[in-house]
Amino acid sequence: MIIREVTLKDMPKVIVAIESYSKELEGYGRSFDAESTQQSFKRFVEDDNVSALIAEEDKNIVGMCGIITVPFITDSSSIRAYEFMWHSDPKLSAYKRYKIQIKLLIEMERIAKEKNVKSITISTNSENTMSGYLMKQGYIILELSMVKEV
Repeated sequence: MIIREVTLKDMPKVIVAIESYSKELEGYGRSFDAESTQQSFKRFVEDDNVSALIAEEDKNIVGMCGIITVPFITDSSSIRAYEFMWHSDPKLSAYKRYKIQIKLLIEMERIAKEKNVKSITISTNSENTMSGYLMKQGYIILELSMVKEV
């Protein structure tokens, strides 16, 4: 398995992969739109504050993740990273998906360290098996995110 940064050449495969993951995106105002997805990923590739990664196996995208880095609101010298995307192919076994997400996490953390990030914030849910793993890796529950469709 190869974990690497997304490039513009990856767009067709990225669109197909995200569309296949789109069931996970349904609800709460989230849906799949190929044109919007392509525009977003183009911005991700061009923005130095965004790192979008893909996991490839046999030239197929089996997972992806992304972080955005920004200065902390009360201390501009303190850079924070926020995960905005973390998916693996739902057609794979739970064990395989777990392994892919761990490899993506390791690469996310490596990039964050390169960018002198002080902390990473990751969103997850109670159904995600990664929650326990994240806590074993030193992540703490700091806030509870709530979403309401309006």
